Amino acid sequence: MLKNPKLWIAIIALIAVGVVIKLFFPFTTEAVRASVAVAPEVIFEIGSFPVTPTILTMVLVFILLAEAKPRHPAHSEQNDKEKFCFPFRRKNRARAK
Repeated sequence: MLKNPKLWIAIIALIAVGVVIKLFFPFTTEAVRASVAVAPEVIFEIGSFPVTPTILTMVLVFILLAEAKPRHPAHSEQNDKEKFCFPFRRKNRARAK
């Protein structure tokens, strides 16, 4: 049964540490229930919908990303002569054309 005694010693030590921690640092669910939930600040309301700084930031970033200019294509993407063959390159460039 004890094929690897070091493994059993480690398992028993971890269980003992868990029991000691539970005895000296008891955890109750009241600590979770006692946490305070802070509501976000409402900047203004549209109808009955509150607009918070998070929503306002999300909309501004969305507008900035949507209106951003597309990137310029790389030099290799502008060259029509070179054929794209992923993941290997042809050794004979004359055959690639």
